[in-house]
Amino acid sequence: MENKELYQEKQSFSTWWLFAIIALILGYGIYELHDYYLVNATLILPTGIWLGLTLLLFFAFVKLKTEIDKTGIHIRFFPFLFGKKSFRWDEIGEVYVRKYSLAEYGGWGWRIGPSGVAYNTAGYTGIQLILKNGRRVLIGTHKPIEVQTVLEKLNKLKTHEED
Repeated sequence: MENKELYQEKQSFSTWWLFAIIALILGYGIYELHDYYLVNATLILPTGIWLGLTLLLFFAFVKLKTEIDKTGIHIRFFPFLFGKKSFRWDEIGEVYVRKYSLAEYGGWGWRIGPSGVAYNTAGYTGIQLILKNGRRVLIGTHKPIEVQTVLEKLNKLKTHEED
């Protein structure tokens, strides 16, 4: 039997200010390199350039893919998770879409804190899972209305108290 996904979303770190900060680091590194070559004629690249290029490559490859189908909610979050992480419907006690503050999880990315685990790349809206074992998982989304519609279609949307 084929398990067809009802919803799919791909996200990445495409925030303009993030790339602006990296550009500043690279710019400073190039400036530092110019001064460095005036004093020392070596081929060692300054730290600023290495740091900027490393950050640029890292953020260019971060991808969060969310799928919702009849078996559950599945995510891939490269490079934080290798392979697919699945949350089956029989493991999920509650699921709903909600807004959250950046401070709640301490930023974006793969976050672990008092509120549970969060997988997000940007924004302030997520799919809140409360598993039957008590664990809380938040998966960021840029398409809350579409997620809400799919959860309603699957009859999986649970009522909840505001967090």
